[in-house]
Amino acid sequence: MGFDPWIDLSAGQWRAFLGSPEIAVHPQHERRKFLSPDRKVLAKFAGFGSRGRQAFDRARILHEAGFTPSPLNLSRGFLFTEFVPGCPMWGQHPAGVPAPHLATYLNYIRNNFRSPIPVPWNALAEMLSTNLDEALHIDASPLLRVRPLIEDAPTHHLDGRMLPHEWIKTPSGILKADAVDHADDHFFPGPQDIAWDVAATIVEFALPDDFLRFFDTATRRRVPFYLIAYSVFRLAYCRMAESSAPAEAERFRALARRYETVIRASPLLRISSD
Repeated sequence: MGFDPWIDLSAGQWRAFLGSPEIAVHPQHERRKFLSPDRKVLAKFAGFGSRGRQAFDRARILHEAGFTPSPLNLSRGFLFTEFVPGCPMWGQHPAGVPAPHLATYLNYIRNNFRSPIPVPWNALAEMLSTNLDEALHIDASPLLRVRPLIEDAPTHHLDGRMLPHEWIKTPSGILKADAVDHADDHFFPGPQDIAWDVAATIVEFALPDDFLRFFDTATRRRVPFYLIAYSVFRLAYCRMAESSAPAEAERFRALARRYETVIRASPLLRISSD
């Protein structure tokens, strides 16, 4: 499918278009995306066959619930959606974060996108053990003792991408810009406990513990584990991106320091700050 004369926003080019050059991206990990010449339609590669149809269906459901732009069409693997101008919520002070709206979105995911797949405990344990040791020389065994609490939880097709720049402030409200397929790509977390996305939101928006009041008791109990799991995954990703995307290295180093701070602050690991 040809997109000439559409505007190519792939490989991080959307940052200049939105005036957010400071956001770290790994160009090779971004899907192809194009903006129509009249700047009203966004086309993003979603996949062929059932993968594309699932992305379109999820986009429709989330739009009808008021969380995302309207899906318009699916053609040759590209999902076409309404393009809504706005400003990414990057660098937002925690006091200005719309916590109730984010929580409503996460609870909607929990209630509407249940997965039959059990919690991938073995994969989680391997990811934690390997990356904590290689990146920080930390023993993960204290963390793995919470297995009974974690592995019996239900799983969901998560958002999997609760990064501030994925949330857009628009004249009509706050919308999620990228919400349809990260639960089914080749990165963590895959189908997973909703506590992963809750923890991700807390970490990425630097939210206080008070954010947990929006969630049920069982989810709240599992969040401390996922604060570490999410941060370890992101730390490892940032370390990898530092070396493979040199132009983005300093941005990813800054992010890695933030995730390391979260990990070292966890009482579950009982570690010092040195």
